Order: sequence, then structure tokens, then C-alpha cells
Amino acid sequence: MNEAKPLIFGRFGDSDDLISSFLDSQPEFTQAKYLQCYLEGLDTKSYLIEQNYFDRDYLEEFSSFYSLSARGYPNVCKRIHFFDSDEINRDLFEIACSGDIHACKKLQNSYVGFSVIRPITKAPFGRTVFRWYDDRTPETPRVTEPSRDYACHIAGIKLSVKGLAWQQQDSGVAACATVSLWSMLHSSAFDARHSIPTTSKITKAAHEKASLGKRVFPSHFLTIEQVLEAIKEQGLAPAIVKGDLGDSYFSKDKFAATCASFLRSGYPLLIAGHHTEREAAIGHAICAVGFREAAPISEQQKLVSLQDAETEFLYIHDDNIGPNIRFRINEQESIDVNQQPVKKCHIHVEDPEYLDSKKTLQEPNTGFAPTMLIAAVHEDLRISSDQFFQTGFLISHKLSATLKVIYDNNGHNFTGLVFSTRFIKISDYMQCELSSILEEQPNILGNVRLKLQEEVAPMSLHLGILRIALPNSSVLLDVLYDSTDSDLNRPIFCHIVYDKVMRDILNMIDQQEVINLLGTAVDAF
Repeated sequence: MNEAKPLIFGRFGDSDDLISSFLDSQPEFTQAKYLQCYLEGLDTKSYLIEQNYFDRDYLEEFSSFYSLSARGYPNVCKRIHFFDSDEINRDLFEIACSGDIHACKKLQNSYVGFSVIRPITKAPFGRTVFRWYDDRTPETPRVTEPSRDYACHIAGIKLSVKGLAWQQQDSGVAACATVSLWSMLHSSAFDARHSIPTTSKITKAAHEKASLGKRVFPSHFLTIEQVLEAIKEQGLAPAIVKGDLGDSYFSKDKFAATCASFLRSGYPLLIAGHHTEREAAIGHAICAVGFREAAPISEQQKLVSLQDAETEFLYIHDDNIGPNIRFRINEQESIDVNQQPVKKCHIHVEDPEYLDSKKTLQEPNTGFAPTMLIAAVHEDLRISSDQFFQTGFLISHKLSATLKVIYDNNGHNFTGLVFSTRFIKISDYMQCELSSILEEQPNILGNVRLKLQEEVAPMSLHLGILRIALPNSSVLLDVLYDSTDSDLNRPIFCHIVYDKVMRDILNMIDQQEVINLLGTAVDAF
């Protein structure tokens, strides 16, 4: 029978903070080493432990698997909360419990995040959410759209942190693909209509129609087909992008741009592939949760460039290491199936910005070659990212070729165009995207919003956005697409022009051709 236990308060790094205790007993515990280093990077000073915590994910794991073990696993977890202030103690917490606003703010303002500690010896780390460490290069910002707010309640005190949940696979209920799917399905892209499944439910859903005679538990791996079935069972649609090189490998440009497109849209990505630094290629799945924008293109030689092709860093949840790991995207020389040399995309762990130069997070076997990207998207988002990308390229190329002729005829140097594609909710576009571009022009912002509401045909819940800009990142126009139709039709709602010179140039082109190519015109200047 579970007994009442008090809350525990302490200093981060002492032997009772659980993570340090794991390292004391298992010095090579990779996940514990990473979490400790990450928390140090957040300048963590103190902790609070709930000794009795019923975790929804673990309770279902317990019901499906651990309750049947002769070992006698308990059904209760611990939950440890971390703070970047050394003033967090029992006295302050008692004052907060009495309703003191200042004490409550002190707890919230210093809150770093939490980790559920399961009573599983070799896989103790359950649902874990830490805030992102400070962005030290805001000129090339970190994009973390999949992150969402998590609320914790302790003795009537509410603490919240923004991030995306990570956990360690246990190989009993959850394999690497399962926990990657689980993180994906926590995304900010989903709403109250989509409940977050437990790892146990994901594993069962994966075997519902694609078990192929395999036992459900213990779960050591999922096939690609099972991953897709698990997504469909959650009322979502799997979006698959395969590599564009031989043996299904990706080119660097295709991989970087595709990841950025989905992550900008708020969809995390399951990246399937294999480790590259082992004697035999071992399959693995990880979850991309963010990326760092590349610097603006300084000198462009092409008519059209892809905005995110130069993306250098991804942020990854890897159950073998930890959450929010910085991976560098690069190229690796290889030989394809036709014995021809190719440069395939390869990613590897890169030490984070906060880390002391004398330390390193580099672990063995952290090189990874991606071969497939899988996103779980809304069912009404029906056009494929690959086809939408191709459409964006063709339209951008047509505009760029036309602009080059006009510039050349007037004796000016044309630097080319940069484009990107992604998906977004219409409400987020109207509220957030337009505000970010037109924040210093409130009258124009109001006018554009009303035109989109009153003068453009009714738009779908999710939009496809083709954004065309100059190499210096100055946005010229957005083209909004209907995401509920087929790739063949792909109707265009409208185009929003942010630059008067761009409007003057478009006016030089046959207007019916402009409408066919870009839809209804909305000026935003």
C-alpha cells in the first residue's frame, strides 16, 4: 500500500536530486549525464521532489506490462521540479500555498521544468520537459514552433514550462519509434480534438492492423508501416518524405529545407535512418523539435534559392541521449547503388551553445544518416509537402525570370529570389504572421485583415503558404493555397504583396496571368 510522503527540497547537484544519484551508481548513464549537463546550462540551483506521483503514461505501461512481472514493480512514480533560484525552499513554498502572489511569482519565474522518475531501474526517465536555454544568436533565431505549454500542480500551486516532452524508451512498452511518435503527438500543432496518447496506446495502435504476427509487449521496434498505422489511429494523417538520392538517402538541401518547412508549421518530425559510426548499420528513430535559421544569403548566383537549404542546426529528441540536442547537418561522401559518388546528408551531435568550452557532450555512435521523414498532420491537410515545394519552386522561378528581364532592361542588377513553403492555421496566419510582418504599420495590418476576411473566397482551416523574399530576407509576397484539395488541383486563394515596387512589376504582366498564377491580389503596403 502506498504511504504518504513529504515533499523534498534541496540544492541541485546534491546526492538526493535523483539525477545525481543515478550518476553516482551508474557513472556512464548517458541520459543522466546529458540531463545534468542541460540543467547546469540552465543555471539550475534547486529542486523540489514529489515522492508520490501518479503518471498517466506510466500507469498504462504498468497496466499493460509491468504489473505482470514477478519483480513486483510499484505503480507510483516521483516527479522532480527544477528551479534556477537558490531561494526555493519549504518556507517559500508554504508562503505560496497560503496564496501569496509574490511567492507564487518567485516559483514560476525561476521554474526550469520537470522530470517524472519511473521505478524502472534501467529506464527511469519518464515524461520530461525542460525550457529551452537562452538563444545566444538572435540574429539567426531558433525556431521551436512545435513547443507548447505544460502545467504542473503541486499542493494547489500551478507551475508552467514551455517545451516538448521527452522520455527514455524502456524496451518493454516503448521502442525508439514509439517515444519519437509520443513526442510528436505532444505538438503545439494539435488541439483539444486530439488527445495525447500514452506510449502504451501508441504501441497497441501500431499493432492493431500491422502486427504481422509480432507480440505487442515487450516492444523492441516498430516497422515503418506500424508507425504510419499508429498515426492514423490517432485521427491524424501520416506525411512521408523519402530521400532524393540512391538508397533513399537525402541531399543536404532537401533534408534541411523539408525539416524546416514542417517545423515552421508546428509539426515535429520523426527521422528514420541509421547510425553511421558502427560496424553494422543499426536502424533508429529520433524526433526533430526545432532548428536554427540560417543567415541571410549575402551573394546569390541563382535566379531562385531555397530559404532554408543552408540550415545548419537541428534540435533533436533522442531517447538514447536526451531532449533538445543540437545536431549539425552536413554532407558525407558516399557511393550510391550505381557505384557513383554522391554527397548524402549526415547529422551528428554538436555541443550546445551553453556548454563550457572545456566540456563536451559528444557521445560515441551519434552520427546518423536519415532515410525518411514522417510527420503526423491534420487529416484536412491533403496536399503533399513535396508537391507543394515543387509548385513553390516553379512559381518563384517564373517570377524571378520575369523580374530579371525587367531589371536588365532598366540597367539594374537582379539578385534573385528566395522562397519557402509551409502550412499554418488560418487563425495563426491572420493573428501572428501578419502582425510580425506589419507590426509597425497598424493601419495597413487592419486593412489587410479585413480584405482577407471580406474580399477573398472562404479559406480552409489550414493554409499552404508560399513566401517569396529577397536574399536579404525582405518579404515580397505570400501566396496562400487551399490545403484541402488534391495535388493536381491545388487551388490558390490569394497573394499578399508587401512591397510597392513588387506590385508595380506585377502590374506590368498580363493581369489574367497573374490571377491564374497567384490568385486574388491583396496589397499590404
